[in-house]
Amino acid sequence: MTEPPLLFSFRRCPYAMRARLALLVSGCDVILEEVKLSAKPAALLAASPKATVPVLVLPDGKPRHHALGARTGRSRRLAR
Repeated sequence: MTEPPLLFSFRRCPYAMRARLALLVSGCDVILEEVKLSAKPAALLAASPKATVPVLVLPDGKPRHHALGARTGRSRRLAR
């Protein structure tokens, strides 16, 4: 069984809210990591050079920046 993707999120970011909602509705299992934007973790900086959220890090280590949910349909493809 593969490890679920990791979602870096910020509680009040509207884009991150949409990403979380899209992943929830699609039924995808993800590991949610809430970040403090004033103290960004090294893993977020490694996944996103701009250190923006949301960032979905796939099990193969490839990050997806702002490419979540209905805008790309990626969450539906991850659920399969």
